[in-house]
Amino acid sequence: TNPSIVADSRGGVHIVGEVSGGEIKYIYRSPSGEWSQPVNVSNTRYRSLFPDITIAPDGKIWVFWTEVDHAGGGMSTPYYSIWDGEKWTPPDTVPFHGEVCNNNILFSHETPVYVFTDCSWGGDVKAYELTGGRWEEFATMGTDSGASLATDATVDGVGRIHVVWGEWEHMPTGKWEIYYEVILP
Repeated sequence: TNPSIVADSRGGVHIVGEVSGGEIKYIYRSPSGEWSQPVNVSNTRYRSLFPDITIAPDGKIWVFWTEVDHAGGGMSTPYYSIWDGEKWTPPDTVPFHGEVCNNNILFSHETPVYVFTDCSWGGDVKAYELTGGRWEEFATMGTDSGASLATDATVDGVGRIHVVWGEWEHMPTGKWEIYYEVILP
């Protein structure tokens, strides 16, 4: 479930998704139509959810997902792994602990940017960038009236990040609204 897809410049297609057992699997379709064997990229302790995949400017494949620790009170941690053309890196984390869902990985120029939703009640949309080997938060979006969910993001040709998300406004309206914001890393 929750598949994510990206196509490379040679016509290959890269897909990730959640599979039974709570793991994130990756599969590749070559330009000639041949499929690779599925590979477990998460290989982590807890249930893996909400995968997203992208191709970096250097051609490496980046996969992000959320790891849920139900025994630890339902908190979740964002993880990622990178395919360098020969092997997957061991899963690594972004330093955020809350209720993470709706992962989005993208690149603004050469900088990896991770946009996600803190799904805890009253949570916001967060944006982190990888600078000097460390993930650092650089933007928070959302209103104070409800729960932010269903985030998506894209980058335009000059490196601006366009973020859209849904928010359930509990008070006073009790309805869903869609919000949009432009951010810069």
